Amino acid sequence: MSIKHLNLNLLRALYALLSCRHVTLASKQIGVSQSSMSISLKQLREFYNDSLLVPGRHNIMQLTPLASSLIEPTRIAMSQIDAIFSCHQPFNPATDTRTFRIGMSDLVSYLLAPNLIHKMEELAPDIKVNIVHPRYLTSSDVFESGELDVMVGMFEGAPGGLKHQSLFHDEAVIVGCKDHPAFENGTISMENILKYPLIQLSLSGTPFHNYFDRYLAKLGYAKRVSISVGHGLVPLITLPGTNYLTLTIRSAAEKLNSYLHLSIASVPFPIDVYSCYQYWHQKDNEDPAHQWLRSLIKDVAKHAKSSKKPGAH
Repeated sequence: MSIKHLNLNLLRALYALLSCRHVTLASKQIGVSQSSMSISLKQLREFYNDSLLVPGRHNIMQLTPLASSLIEPTRIAMSQIDAIFSCHQPFNPATDTRTFRIGMSDLVSYLLAPNLIHKMEELAPDIKVNIVHPRYLTSSDVFESGELDVMVGMFEGAPGGLKHQSLFHDEAVIVGCKDHPAFENGTISMENILKYPLIQLSLSGTPFHNYFDRYLAKLGYAKRVSISVGHGLVPLITLPGTNYLTLTIRSAAEKLNSYLHLSIASVPFPIDVYSCYQYWHQKDNEDPAHQWLRSLIKDVAKHAKSSKKPGAH
């Protein structure tokens, strides 16, 4: 008989028979009737072309040499099967020692990473966290390869098919140095935005082009962009002592304002809010550890400025 036609429930029966050396005791061990165990023994004998169990003295069955040689392989096989069906253990962050790999844009990392790290130290002291700062999210490869578990940020052109969850929304603001001449009573005009040079964040891979340019173009304006960078904090920390302006999110500007002393004003025309998401792969969607991590990130993000409730898709 080929193994592909073999009922693998016979493995349990074989293990019980080899352990108990008695049909009745073996049937009780795995919870089947004696007649069912007798049928299983008959099928096993046919498969191996061997008696396996033979009568001995005092009505105690004896193992044939072949049966004796099967004891250890059968024990190992049963142990491996137990491992397969018991591997989905509850995740316990307090004792787990895995490594989480999180991608965050530097601007979002500035807002979320400190509190996230503090929470990890409190709740999961033995878990390691590797935070990197990718500029783009254009492919699911980083998730499929295991390079990243979760990616958090405001990424244009994120690929479809990834699971994602909105974490927070924030207002776009124009920022300059303290006492910048473009700001008047906490506001800035379109005329002054166009008058002064701009340091622009570009995460699309195309320098001197982002969604701010597109809004201006729709309004019939062309803005002179002097510097284009791929890191969100660089424009902000560059502003003091210059006449540059930059567009960023209010929460980051206000957090830096206490020691950079910035001028901050709302954009003087309708513009979409910034939306920060966390992204992950479908393969990790139901993993308890990943669910815990995403829940923790969502909880930390609640401290960021939010105008809508987060929603998962």
